[in-house]
Amino acid sequence: MADPVSDVIVVGAGPAGLSVATRLRRKSVLVLNASKSPGWPPHCTGLVSPETAQKLGEEAVTETFNEAVFLDDSLKETCRIYGKPLAVRVSRPLLEKSLGHRLEEIGHSLRNNSLVDDIRETCVHVMGKGWLCARDSVLIATGYSRFSRLFGAKYCDTLSGLEVRVRLSKRISDDRFVTVHGNRYAPEFFTWIVPLHGGREALVGLAARSDIASRLVAFIHAAERKGLLNIDKMVSHRGGRVLRGPPAKHVHRGSIYGLGDVLCASKPFTGGGLYAIATMAPVLAEAIESRDKARLEGEWEALRSELLLQRYLTRLAIIYRPFWKMGLVVTCSVQDRCTISYDRHSSLLECLTRRR
Repeated sequence: MADPVSDVIVVGAGPAGLSVATRLRRKSVLVLNASKSPGWPPHCTGLVSPETAQKLGEEAVTETFNEAVFLDDSLKETCRIYGKPLAVRVSRPLLEKSLGHRLEEIGHSLRNNSLVDDIRETCVHVMGKGWLCARDSVLIATGYSRFSRLFGAKYCDTLSGLEVRVRLSKRISDDRFVTVHGNRYAPEFFTWIVPLHGGREALVGLAARSDIASRLVAFIHAAERKGLLNIDKMVSHRGGRVLRGPPAKHVHRGSIYGLGDVLCASKPFTGGGLYAIATMAPVLAEAIESRDKARLEGEWEALRSELLLQRYLTRLAIIYRPFWKMGLVVTCSVQDRCTISYDRHSSLLECLTRRR
């Protein structure tokens, strides 16, 4: 094996890898990025709670939403949840660009076009370039891959996602985002409309196991007929995997740590992984610097328990659609007496128990 190049090697320059790397101040760090630059290619809608955005970096927040509107298959409103704000949108390219600048300011190193295809102890193999070793530890912050097995994530339920960015001929409200639930367009998940640039553009997408392109086209046509959208031009499109758990059993294996999608650490109902990253990054950085893993393991177990509960509730909601719809209606009727957390979807249960 090669001589050590740094104290810590971080594999992956997404929010997970960069969030930890920029918190490591007493260790030298080398970040390996498989793509040509952090944040590329762009993906992820980026809806998170204000609390999660604050942990990640509020400079990347581009939109703020005070309402979430839930529609059924016929595009009729089922429920409307409020917050001040309820959620914000974080631009992934902006977030990763900001974290990349912070990495440079600290003095850590970043190498692009460095795809890691093997790991042995604290050494990683970069395809076409050979082995690199760390003195202390390695952080795996890639997407869900064969490296996930290191942490006990042998199976992760995934869906195919497709999202288009459209320019609108008629402005829509920029205060709320819309999701559609039912078996017609996305039977295993939902479809969404997220306004951009003051409602002059929108992100429209869905996730499903099959036929995602035809399903999205059908949904867009239905939304236009109902007046939810008036599309002038499609600006771009992107695809990816939506992860729904279960999360990995462990967050580390000796001196090898994991964070993000490699742990299948995603909110099952929305497929969002930024919440888990924002929660675990500070604790993981502390564990790497101090080598004390007790707090890290405790925090991971608490987060994992919450994500597993969310997974159970999500599966029930999909299997028993009528009960999910009824639950939303009840939740909306009592939301003035309870707090609904955009991160902790199990908070819906607390609202349901407060029905008069």
